[in-house]
Amino acid sequence: MMKGQLLDDAARVAVGVMSTLSGAKHELDSLIRYRIERLLTKLDLVSRDEFNVFRDIASRAIEEQDELERRISEIEKRLNSATGPVKGRGQSKGKSITPKKLKKEPPSVWESSSRKPVAAKKNLRKRFSGKI
Repeated sequence: MMKGQLLDDAARVAVGVMSTLSGAKHELDSLIRYRIERLLTKLDLVSRDEFNVFRDIASRAIEEQDELERRISEIEKRLNSATGPVKGRGQSKGKSITPKKLKKEPPSVWESSSRKPVAAKKNLRKRFSGKI
């Protein structure tokens, strides 16, 4: 009987040690995670979510640019087939297709108003300068 009780006590001690070690493991994991997050915050890195958002924005911008280039190419082909080749930049002796006086576009909301939008734009520049 003494051996059985000794084994039971040893088993209880082992279970207690395991639960203590498990708790210590969780505490150590959370401490390491906290330290790493603090270090990353000091380094001023972007989060995964922010990165994914900007990656999606860049991807859409590239797709838009490709579409616009395709449309410009199509328009140039139609112009060339309707009027013959148009001499432009990089070609020798000929008139440029650029008009002499370009109409200026109306100022955007950010530039035209001296109220909050400009102040907001300046604040955004200060806030995000060097982060992108």
